[in-house]
Amino acid sequence: MRKISAMLKHLQNTYTKLRRTHVSIPQTIFEDATKHKNEINDYQKIQPINKFESKNERR
Repeated sequence: MRKISAMLKHLQNTYTKLRRTHVSIPQTIFEDATKHKNEINDYQKIQPINKFESKNERR
């Protein structure tokens, strides 16, 4: 429960900071989400290769 309230407080603070700098909020959230999605996709592309290499190294 404390974690949730802390998260909400953090989001509220971030929101007010963004409002002060006049950034359109939905846009920033969307950009962040897209960036994270791309990072995850990149990571998933790298992972199978690493697993494959480590299996070969063991043999």
